[in-house]
Amino acid sequence: MTYSNGVRDDTQQLRDIQDLIAKLEDVNRKLAQPLRAMTMARGADAETTDAPS
Repeated sequence: MTYSNGVRDDTQQLRDIQDLIAKLEDVNRKLAQPLRAMTMARGADAETTDAPS
């Protein structure tokens, strides 16, 4: 997207980059969580859905 004013285009690009960085930080936080907590949660879900009636 181009604007007639180069400064405005630069600030939009900067905002886009900052937004991407924030999203990457969120993903990194999620990936930093221990794997064991995720597998235990999945195991608990599997036990409740696979339990005989």
